[in-house]
Amino acid sequence: MLESNAQPIPQKAARRTLRMDMRVLLILRPPPLTATDLVDVTTEVAKELVRLPESFHRDPADRFIVATARALDLAVLTHDSTIRRSGLVRIWRP
Repeated sequence: MLESNAQPIPQKAARRTLRMDMRVLLILRPPPLTATDLVDVTTEVAKELVRLPESFHRDPADRFIVATARALDLAVLTHDSTIRRSGLVRIWRP
């Protein structure tokens, strides 16, 4: 289990606080899944995050995954149809 460094993220419309772990798990090499690394949310990831279209995805975790993949120039292995159709990242194909 990962230790959490969750930061509160205010949501205007919901008037509640969302807590998210600000680290993103990405596959940096093809499977097996043991070939993964935990990467920090850097300034480059944050820049990519704000560049994503507002209409892209409502799930903040998916937005972080895409922004991190773009910042690190990585392909994404996902079954998420919104990410796959977006054209915002390369999709990993075996």
